[in-house]
Amino acid sequence: MKRLSLVITLLAGFQMMAQEGPTISSAVIAMDRTNDIPAAKRYIDEAAKILSTKDMSTVKWKNAAKFYYYQGLINLRIYQSKDEAIKALEPNALDISAESFAKSIEFETAKGKNKFLDRSKQQIPQLAREFNIRGMTKDDNEDHLGAYKDFQKTYELYMTTGRLDTGMLYNMAIMAQLVEMYDKAIEINERLIEYGYKGVEFSATTTGEKPEKAVFNSKKHMDGMVASGRYKDPKITGDSRANIYLATASLYRKKGDTATYDKYIKEGRIKFPENEAIIRAELQKFLETKEFDKAMVNLDLAISKDPKSHSLLYIKGNILQTTIGDLEAAVVAYDKALALKPDYLDPIYMKGLMHVNAANGLTKEINDLPFNANKKFKELKAKQKGEFEKALPLFEKAHEIDPKDRQTLIALKEVYYKLLMLEKGQAIDKKLAELE
Repeated sequence: MKRLSLVITLLAGFQMMAQEGPTISSAVIAMDRTNDIPAAKRYIDEAAKILSTKDMSTVKWKNAAKFYYYQGLINLRIYQSKDEAIKALEPNALDISAESFAKSIEFETAKGKNKFLDRSKQQIPQLAREFNIRGMTKDDNEDHLGAYKDFQKTYELYMTTGRLDTGMLYNMAIMAQLVEMYDKAIEINERLIEYGYKGVEFSATTTGEKPEKAVFNSKKHMDGMVASGRYKDPKITGDSRANIYLATASLYRKKGDTATYDKYIKEGRIKFPENEAIIRAELQKFLETKEFDKAMVNLDLAISKDPKSHSLLYIKGNILQTTIGDLEAAVVAYDKALALKPDYLDPIYMKGLMHVNAANGLTKEINDLPFNANKKFKELKAKQKGEFEKALPLFEKAHEIDPKDRQTLIALKEVYYKLLMLEKGQAIDKKLAELE
């Protein structure tokens, strides 16, 4: 009895070992002859279970080759189906398909065979497009890590065909930066610079008070963001190189490597001397390092590129006023900024501050007068009062624009008291107390 039981067990094992061939053939028939995708899926999954119990080196190479190819094809058809019931057969169909075709190519290449090799390779561009589309959808849904992985898969698939898709690398770099994978983003950007990637850039500007340029990975993504109302002025340009230099510099700065940041900004300015974004980045560097002479040259260049930028004109006025001391030129810059944006608080406040500083500057001169210099005293006091009177409407205008701006409130209170407008001064005192 024991011997008979052992024979039965061995026979059952041999039957199990022989089952993958007919099961795989059933999947092929269901797929190729009747296009019965659910049945093909059942058979190929059954074959996968059988093969999972075996060492693939013991499986006939024709069966293995057929299995890998059809597992890839069936899952690709599931993913591409318009029938939701069929799509629901396998949530991971696209990923399984890519893995299966990769194994098909690897397996037959190693065997030196070509039963399904060419057919598997022909599926790669289609697979790559599907991963790219899925990546763009994930990006639209703000799943930037998922988008990065799909763009990476697209890139790798194209590489198996000998195609270097630098555009996909560019998309990967954008996604890596968004999920703060800074080292990876730097690595990719530096490869793009090495490859001389030019590409097509899809960009738009934010709709806030201080518009900033944003770059998107596709026209569809750009159009969607513009439609959302968060961005405006969409542009399609044919050269992304300046943006790659700027992005790489910014990434090094985030890592605290200011030396390499400076290197990329400098190189970017040399290669792309007209690029406004790099000009602005260099300007920021000069302002931070207090290289104001260089900043002024840079500012004038930036303003020539963007003459409607009220913020650049304000920055110029502020440097002229607070650093260089050319008050007349500062007023000219402030007035140009206000012509573009009449309710721009900062230049209004700074113009008022000029008069307060001038008035306070007369205090020492007044205090140094001889005791009997009555005429000169009256002249200086009248001049001082005049400066406060010139400051008053400016601070009142600034207060009207932003009633809770603390600096404006403090300056306005001082002017009210200097002009003996005590009730108004006390009202400002009360507002300051309420803010605290």
